[in-house]
Amino acid sequence: WPEIRRIADEHNLIVIEDSADTLGATINGKKSGSYSDMSITSFYGSHIINCAGNGGALAINDNEVMERAKLLRSWGRSSSLFDEKSESIENRFNVDLDGIEYDAKFVFETVGYNLEGNEVGASFGMAQLAKLDDNIRTRQDNFKRQCTFFEKHAKYFSNPIESGDFNTAWLAFPILIKGLQRLEYRGYDSAGIALLNGEGKLNLGKKRGKVSDLLEHIGSDHALHGYAGIGHTRWATHGPPNDVNAHPHQARSGSLALIHNGIIENYQTIRKSLEANGHRFISDTDTEVLVHLIEEVQKRSKSTICEAVQIALKEVEGAYAIVVIDENEPEVMIAARKSSPLVIGVGEEGEYFVGSDATPIIEYTNNVGKG
Repeated sequence: WPEIRRIADEHNLIVIEDSADTLGATINGKKSGSYSDMSITSFYGSHIINCAGNGGALAINDNEVMERAKLLRSWGRSSSLFDEKSESIENRFNVDLDGIEYDAKFVFETVGYNLEGNEVGASFGMAQLAKLDDNIRTRQDNFKRQCTFFEKHAKYFSNPIESGDFNTAWLAFPILIKGLQRLEYRGYDSAGIALLNGEGKLNLGKKRGKVSDLLEHIGSDHALHGYAGIGHTRWATHGPPNDVNAHPHQARSGSLALIHNGIIENYQTIRKSLEANGHRFISDTDTEVLVHLIEEVQKRSKSTICEAVQIALKEVEGAYAIVVIDENEPEVMIAARKSSPLVIGVGEEGEYFVGSDATPIIEYTNNVGKG
């Protein structure tokens, strides 16, 4: 951060920080916002400050930029600069247009973005801000308990390490990679993961080769992070082994991700039908066809992800075990099978694990059912 700030100052640049879920965390004892000109955050439900899960915040340390933000907040109206006094007569009729006193509420200085405030959300946020330090300590305590548990299983887990310069408010813990490594006995040609991050957005990484190649591809700092996710090791059946054909696959909106074991026998017929409706494919796989089909059903029937999967699978011929996640329904994970194995495990705190066999999840739970 100090180096970013130095470069920005040297070249007269503005630094905008997306703080996401890092509110309250520090670097060298300083909040990351101290290095930026603007800091934005989204109030997702699992964030340490979520303001009742409504909208986001823009924090600015420059009065000139703040005044512009006020204009953008209310369609660019001049009167928005007067805040709560915008209705007073002396502020309303203080604009001179060719010698005519004009109402500031009907003068627009710029094209605005309607960044309207939400008082109810702000009330929640202020109460959460007062408890921020306590909530960070609670998260850190939870993280230490997780580390203590996973240290007992060092053969299967690598605990993340916090740099001595950082004080982090941990949100989630990575477990997918080790699960994939436990499936390496099968033989495979590529590996990949997709995770829902703290904002409910999908992050995806996949790579031809071994799980170690995937780790190198996504970075040793585990830039891909999230509270829920799916992972897959692929043995090529449709299309050569490469990065594009590796799982997970996404549809054109990017909001769905799917992994799949098995073979969709009528995928070519489905693919041609989807192409006629404007879908474009980047891989050779039957799996990409399936996730596009689910999205098409979802769009056509305005259904939930669960309903869309059920409808789509009625059009599919062949064997499959699939898992689907949707960033529009981040609390839901859909699993389905036909003539391919699938196991579901339930953890001690109600968390769910899904695998093509019990090997990747047995370390987390003994409560496993096989379909």
